[in-house]
Amino acid sequence: MLKLSKKIEYSLIALKSIKDSMDGELLSAKEISEQNNLSYDLLAKVLQNLVRKKILISTQGTKGGYTFAKNPSEVSVFSIISIFENNIGITNCLKNDEPFCYNSENCCIKNPMTKVQNDIYRYFKSVTINQL
Repeated sequence: MLKLSKKIEYSLIALKSIKDSMDGELLSAKEISEQNNLSYDLLAKVLQNLVRKKILISTQGTKGGYTFAKNPSEVSVFSIISIFENNIGITNCLKNDEPFCYNSENCCIKNPMTKVQNDIYRYFKSVTINQL
């Protein structure tokens, strides 16, 4: 079944937590980790990646933490998935780095699965962090 990776899951949880506290207050990785019962080490790596990709801004210091670099209404779930998963495909033949399928001309599921995949992409592109 389709399943988001733990990194994607953590990033969406963290982004929702930060969005929900956006009254000017920064949230630290420790606070996000404790509030959501997440592994601190993995969360810290995920947050660093989101800063590197300019989704979040990190402020150092005792009152430091994370806030959005962009408006959460402009950040799609698909864009977050794309940060952590560069080989997105619901079947092996639809993944970006898969070699040519020798049965592609006779495959009875490639076209329907391509449509399903495109519908999933379209949906994830339409949902923003603000809507979570």
